[in-house]
Amino acid sequence: MIKECELFHMLQKISFQIICKNKKYPSEKEMKQWIKAAFPPKKSMQLNVRLVTPKEIQNLNRIYRGKNKTTDILSFPFQTPKTLKSNFKGDIVLCPTEVNFAAKKQKKNLKAHWAHLLVHGTLHLLDFEHDTVDGARKMMSHEIKILNSFGIPNPY
Repeated sequence: MIKECELFHMLQKISFQIICKNKKYPSEKEMKQWIKAAFPPKKSMQLNVRLVTPKEIQNLNRIYRGKNKTTDILSFPFQTPKTLKSNFKGDIVLCPTEVNFAAKKQKKNLKAHWAHLLVHGTLHLLDFEHDTVDGARKMMSHEIKILNSFGIPNPY
């Protein structure tokens, strides 16, 4: 069953689709706070967050990244055609089973790990990349600053 909730704040809209049975994830309110913190101030933006099963994230990872294995998070930036005005930034897909397993395996605080992944995924939708040393440095610096604003320590 799909459950959708929306938040409008400074013309910002975050929609949730909860597809998984695993209920061990932060509240939508918490997730929205972390995501909004990554948004540029006073920018009109919207995105979707989808919480899925291990099977679904494995299928998405295989189709879009060529990796036939589960993962904790995938980001899908939306490239707006030049002829269309849109503030839609894309989709963030997370698998609670994988996120929670990774946090436990890495001995990380569960909420802090969720916050980090959501900030990281949102930054990808805002064109941040970590495929170069400079890009990684900028992205990590931005992540750390945002997480610190919530009292969350450097995840690296």
